[in-house]
Amino acid sequence: MVVTNTSANPQRLWETWNSWGYYNLRFEVADKDGNVISTIKKKPRAWTRNFPSWVELAPGEHLVLDVDFDRERWVLPFSKEKRQGQFSLSMRAVFEIAADKETGVHKVWTGKISSPLRPYQVSYWR
Repeated sequence: MVVTNTSANPQRLWETWNSWGYYNLRFEVADKDGNVISTIKKKPRAWTRNFPSWVELAPGEHLVLDVDFDRERWVLPFSKEKRQGQFSLSMRAVFEIAADKETGVHKVWTGKISSPLRPYQVSYWR
């Protein structure tokens, strides 16, 4: 997943190692008509060390977020089904940072952006 600063100004985004940024990325799974039927999101976790930190993107700069869909970290909607093997689904990435006291204090970007809905082949094994 790549987030690009398309503005004319530097933008701060929460880093993903802390609780402020860990849950900002999710994936919407859609049916053949484009209706969202499920969401792939990170599972809740405990925080033994946690404080707000950010990365600042210059105009035109990219932030690459590594996504592995490890079932230990992600809630995978298809893991509830009995099927295994390869199958198709449509999905889009959604990156969202909600406004709160911390985003105001640290001048972190707030808003929601998403990629287009695209078809994918998934290999899933239990």
